[in-house]
Amino acid sequence: MRPIILRLRTMTGKRTVAHRRQTKRARQQKHARASERAANIDPKSGILPMLPLDIIFEPHPITLTPHRKILSLLTPVDLASLAQTNQAFRTTLTSSQANKTWKITRKQIVNVPDCPPGECADGRLRARDVHYAIMRRICGKCWKKKLIYSGHFAKRFPDFDLGMLELIPYTSVKRLLGVRHSTPDDRFYWEDDVYAMAKLYGVYKLDIYLSKPGAREAVNKFRDQRIKYVEAVIKHAKICQVQSIDLRRYHSREILDRINKQYDIVVQRFKELGYEHEDIQAIRHMKAVNQDRVMTESIWRDEAPLIDARKHLVRDAYDRYKRTLRPIEWVHLPPPQLIYIMPAFRSLIYTKLDVPLERAACDEAAMHLPEYILSFKDALKNRLSGLAADMASTNRNAKPTPRCNDRVFLSTSVFETDVVGNPDNLYPFEDVTAHLAWCGTQRALDIHIYINLLKKKRRDEWDWMFGCHATRTAIMKLLVTKLGLDPATTRPKDLDRLDRRFICGQCRVLQNRAYTWRGYVCSTHVVAPALRATCVTVLEHVRETHGIVEPKDSVDFFHAFPTARQRPNPQSILILGLVELEDQAEGGAPQARPVLRVSVEESPRRVQDMTCDTLGNQPLVVVTAKRQNAPDGDPAHSPGQGSDILSPQAKKETSDVFGVIFGNNRRQPLKRCGNGRVIPEVVACDKVIVSAMSFKRTFSSESFRIGSSFDVASGSPE
Repeated sequence: MRPIILRLRTMTGKRTVAHRRQTKRARQQKHARASERAANIDPKSGILPMLPLDIIFEPHPITLTPHRKILSLLTPVDLASLAQTNQAFRTTLTSSQANKTWKITRKQIVNVPDCPPGECADGRLRARDVHYAIMRRICGKCWKKKLIYSGHFAKRFPDFDLGMLELIPYTSVKRLLGVRHSTPDDRFYWEDDVYAMAKLYGVYKLDIYLSKPGAREAVNKFRDQRIKYVEAVIKHAKICQVQSIDLRRYHSREILDRINKQYDIVVQRFKELGYEHEDIQAIRHMKAVNQDRVMTESIWRDEAPLIDARKHLVRDAYDRYKRTLRPIEWVHLPPPQLIYIMPAFRSLIYTKLDVPLERAACDEAAMHLPEYILSFKDALKNRLSGLAADMASTNRNAKPTPRCNDRVFLSTSVFETDVVGNPDNLYPFEDVTAHLAWCGTQRALDIHIYINLLKKKRRDEWDWMFGCHATRTAIMKLLVTKLGLDPATTRPKDLDRLDRRFICGQCRVLQNRAYTWRGYVCSTHVVAPALRATCVTVLEHVRETHGIVEPKDSVDFFHAFPTARQRPNPQSILILGLVELEDQAEGGAPQARPVLRVSVEESPRRVQDMTCDTLGNQPLVVVTAKRQNAPDGDPAHSPGQGSDILSPQAKKETSDVFGVIFGNNRRQPLKRCGNGRVIPEVVACDKVIVSAMSFKRTFSSESFRIGSSFDVASGSPE
């Protein structure tokens, strides 16, 4: 048929001169490429690396069975050597397409066991520990269920012969597994191997019991062979273990080298864009530039606008769904980043990019949002329940609690998270969902975090995101017990309904403030004596312990940190009210001006160290004094008013520095207020900027002007 077709083409004139020239040019290019490949052939490896994969994996022409490939004619050792020839063979033989080839080559060799499965006995895919002596992967759960300690063998299997353990391969582990004094030389046996050997060993023992001829010689021969076999297995397992560690290190170095090379490419691109080296260093530890992958710009540059537009449509559909709910329910909904990875929306965003996405398709997918949100909350509840169960299992004295899934709703379940960089404490399950929704508005978390949340067998990403706070959990249990409630049944809404207030006896700054139950559990205070010491405590220590009657600042006591010693923190001041001051200008009338009292908890400071602010060209200088009781026999003071009273000796010592120094060097004297207290007065020059903590508000600079009175009750100038 082919010659006829060619003749017909020629007769009909389909093959023109241009077409013949094009065909000739294609043949020339084909021969040129073949010559180029032949020139690049390595004489050591021959033409095999240049062959296409289809030819390498083709069935052998001699054997008509389809599973007999060219590479399957080699032995496992030959395949391993071939995989180390170059990068091309290594990539080919380690791909999933070559798995069948490895299995066929192993079957050709007698007594070659299969590779250990990629999962443990419980089906956990994350089991990485391979024990070559027993040829199994063991996860954390299998440690306790399947491994048998040799010291516990007689107690666990009283009917089995103890000498049978010499015939079973064993592994040595460093985990305790309930053994207090476990060492690396201890032996641990797999439970299935014990039962299998007991069945086989029992047949030999039965022959001896039945007095079969040669039974005793047979069992002795079997024991000798098994003992030699176990010794060979243990010896080879140690070699495999060392090689496995070396292989992991080699892979780690390879990954690190690829990451560093990719980072250098990223740095070079930023330099070409004009960024400085100091600015580029800010991304050195970001996850995006420390991944083992090739970062390209072409795909994202072409597809990013289209994907962003599709995400915008999905988010609009999500917003329309939220409007069908009450606003208070919005704070517990998952963030949009999680909606993007849900099956229905993920297919709309990332598949069929050549087909325009319509709003109707998004609305149709939004009909399944209640199901997706419910599955998300169930997955989150299961993860948090696992955290609470792990913490409860470590406490042997803990009372029985409700089911694991209900434990997350109790007030005693205190979770902590560090998702956005600021540690926060979350109490009930609703607070956790609200926190995740809030994090979605602050920054976009990586999508793989939400993907791993929905997967049941992966938890490594959540080990750093959430955790149970054991200390605050214990505080909550004590708090609930003090209120007369049951920690096993009390929920946060029960405490919110009581609405009690609590005072912390350890907080020195907020002694007159009460907490809610949430704020009380979160409150912290310094317990280190060195950090809790104030200037007054230091002065008392210097006087009593070191015998210095009049300690001097920066001589007998000083701050250990140079910056704190040279640039002390500004002190807080409180507004007391108005006093009448004598105007020292000639012919002037007394004016009502605000009086500021500085904190008198600290020792005297030099004037130049206490400059609070610069008011135009006139510096405002505030000086403090230590509290002292009134002297005996002072008729101006009552016994109950001695905490804020300055003694005559203190007034004499500090009269040179009390007050305010103005640009004209006039100094205001000390005045005695109507309540019998001597207070250093601070007079405003033009403006005074001060935070009035006693009135729980901040007064602006417009509230203080010369000649204006001040209403303390209302907090505003008259």
